[in-house]
Amino acid sequence: MTTAEPALEEIVVVPTDRFFVLETEIDPGAPAAGQVELMLEDASPFPLAQVFHGFVVAPDGTRAIAFAAIRKRFAPEELAEWPAAVAVVPSFVALLARAPTEPLVVVHAHEGAVVGVGWDGRAALPVAVAARSALVGEESAVEEAVAELRARLGQPEAEVRRLAGPIGVGRDDNQEAVFRVDGQETARLAGAALADADVRDKSFLEERRRLEARERVWGRLLAVAGLLLLTAGGLELGTWALRAWNARSRAGLEASAAEVARIEAAATMASRVEELAARRERPLEWLAQVAAAKPRSVYFVAMTSRGGRVLEIEAQTPNPSEVGAFETTLRSLAGVASVEVRDLRSREGRATFLIAVRFAGQDGGAR
Repeated sequence: MTTAEPALEEIVVVPTDRFFVLETEIDPGAPAAGQVELMLEDASPFPLAQVFHGFVVAPDGTRAIAFAAIRKRFAPEELAEWPAAVAVVPSFVALLARAPTEPLVVVHAHEGAVVGVGWDGRAALPVAVAARSALVGEESAVEEAVAELRARLGQPEAEVRRLAGPIGVGRDDNQEAVFRVDGQETARLAGAALADADVRDKSFLEERRRLEARERVWGRLLAVAGLLLLTAGGLELGTWALRAWNARSRAGLEASAAEVARIEAAATMASRVEELAARRERPLEWLAQVAAAKPRSVYFVAMTSRGGRVLEIEAQTPNPSEVGAFETTLRSLAGVASVEVRDLRSREGRATFLIAVRFAGQDGGAR
């Protein structure tokens, strides 16, 4: 977590390695939030009521990076400071500077965490995000993140920009969020984009916006009333009324946050039992099933959930002969409709490949 710069309201930055990150195409003619929520609903084994989630949209509105984390991954003492924050965002958002024109890997290491993004030189958003926890000063974790991002970019010689030190974040005069590392600006988000990236409970945020809007309206009305009272010699009374209203509004916001948290906890407990009994297979469960079947020498570098119950996994192995065995094992798994290995390449003693696994529908056939 990183606090705001002096004299600026707080924007909380949380570790990216707690989030599941997906890049997806969206329709620029439709609201991005609804499209992202539908995609997350399909990709996550948990209902949206049980996860913190947000997204960042490309300037042309055609792509988005969505991120979600199970709520229990955050300790109560962390959540306690969220209601008063301007926004709560994952740390990789601080690396979303203006898109470069050449392939580029940006890696930031600080306080036992490593997060990086990979740009292909064409897209307005990174095409790959990597994050992991690490011991303070653990250079191997940084090197692993760089290697993973280069592999996912398909650019083994992509330039690497390394950042170190705490993330500083605050808002400028235009209310844009400005992120800095070691005094250097690394990203800037407008107010609407910052609201989209905010991972907190959406019903709480909606209630907060409603209260803030009402407070602004009443603030303007009271300002007018204050001017009238000043003209009539009642400035002191108008000032007292304004302070009283602001105090009630703040108390209402704090009470709403506590009530939302109480209702949310009760609803989560009740719905979790139903969800465990009724939920269908989802991509994260399929990924766990595939991972359990892979040989020890094979490791995954990226996963994408496609339509039609298909899971695509980019993988590497120093032992190319294991690829065929891995494919055979997957074909024998219950619930697997088909397996296809594509783009098998071998270089310098290491094989990379893409394996597409189609899972059967509830009726036992491929859907």
